[in-house]
Amino acid sequence: MVSVIDQPGPVDIESEEMGDDRTILSAIAAKGHAARVILPASISAEDQRNVADLEQHGVQVRLLPKSPIYMHAKAEIAGDEAFIGSENYSTSSLEENREMGLILRGREVAQLRIQFDQDWRLAGEGGDVATSREHGRQFTDRVKDWWHHHE
Repeated sequence: MVSVIDQPGPVDIESEEMGDDRTILSAIAAKGHAARVILPASISAEDQRNVADLEQHGVQVRLLPKSPIYMHAKAEIAGDEAFIGSENYSTSSLEENREMGLILRGREVAQLRIQFDQDWRLAGEGGDVATSREHGRQFTDRVKDWWHHHE
């Protein structure tokens, strides 16, 4: 996960929670204004403190309303690579749980970036949740197709 964040240039992150993993939080903070992070509006008090720290480093953070669609995504996009997986940025998720993630390259990265940009607009401006949900389904279907072709 850190290897994607550390790619040259900007990084886009969508996560259900900010978590407590200092290595990841430091990598995001080091990106400063080149990092965009989307979290659900229902983040914990600890996540609120971590977000405040990231914002002090210039990281752009937007909160996505949890209704009518709850954001449960875990994704990172940087350069020509992306990570999608089940991991949160918490010590328990990264060190104690059985989690799974994929590094993507190619057209899937472009599709994930489109979804992120839609979510970014939705988090910042309100917006059309139905359109965002439909694009999310389309992306999920493409990932499933990719997975079945690479089994």
